Amino acid sequence: MYFEIEPTGCCEAGGLMQIRYCLYLEPDDYGYEKCYLEVPMIPEKGYEGKVDEMGIPVDMKDYESWISGLPTQFVNTPFHNHFVYLDPAAIDDDIAAQGQRALDEAYAFWSKDQFPDVKNSPVVFDSSATIQKKADVSARVESVKVQAVESAAIAASVRVDMAANKISGGKVDATTVQEA
Repeated sequence: MYFEIEPTGCCEAGGLMQIRYCLYLEPDDYGYEKCYLEVPMIPEKGYEGKVDEMGIPVDMKDYESWISGLPTQFVNTPFHNHFVYLDPAAIDDDIAAQGQRALDEAYAFWSKDQFPDVKNSPVVFDSSATIQKKADVSARVESVKVQAVESAAIAASVRVDMAANKISGGKVDATTVQEA
């Protein structure tokens, strides 16, 4: 199991940092097959058929035919997504600890075929947060996002290397990377 911080779910919220954790399973984890999905590989140029002003295909039969003709790939999707609100003074270790807590608690439910009902501590938003405080919190959130993207890229590289070595029977000399 591992977690990644999903930058699209991170923002300033009432003077606090909202952090989104995506919780993933690995092949040896219970229920992994439920999260490992086959999806079409959409080419960079995208769908070239006729679309309306909202970008929705006009001819759905043509679109469905196009989609069904695309090559597919398997992707590991999160088994749970969890949002946590943290004080902007939280250090990186605190942010990582909250992700690990969410992962451990969610997996305890998941491994018993229950919905991962992870509870957070009560949150008190600062309704009087000034524009400056919100800007400062937003800046801290941006730094968390950058670290999350960099960490996820490194971890993905390690996982790919590990998978390649498992296939080839080689040994991996890599420290396990925990995204944070």
